[in-house]
Amino acid sequence: MLAGTKGTKEYDEIMKKIQEQNYKHQKGENQKGQEKRGGKSKNDKDMGGADAVEETKVILETKDPEYAQSNEKRKVKDVSIGRIMRHYRPIWLTIFGVIISCAISFAWPCYGLIYCKLLFVMMARSLPTFLADRAFWCGMFLLLVILLGIGAFI
Repeated sequence: MLAGTKGTKEYDEIMKKIQEQNYKHQKGENQKGQEKRGGKSKNDKDMGGADAVEETKVILETKDPEYAQSNEKRKVKDVSIGRIMRHYRPIWLTIFGVIISCAISFAWPCYGLIYCKLLFVMMARSLPTFLADRAFWCGMFLLLVILLGIGAFI
């Protein structure tokens, strides 16, 4: 590892070596661009604002051939909701799925209600209607669970 104090000859040599090593992959590109610019290098002091813009255009044209096309040819197409919905075919199945999803979203509060009722019925074993209430709420709970399973499958 080399060390040098900024402003000394050793420091300048180290920085020059580092730049050559880090930017040697661009050497070939700079020579091609320099030929297109008529021999001017990137670091010429007489470069004005217009020349810098031209240089940028030349660099972009050499790296990206599509840049040479005008902006009118590269317009972005507007996408409508109809075009997006064409991917969801058949449409009746999509509508059916949305309706089922809405129905399932209402089933979870019903699940909580039925489960709560079932728990309170199970705690009150001393009531005379215990067997009838237990059969009813267990049946409702079982029906709801089956319907939730079918709805989640769809």
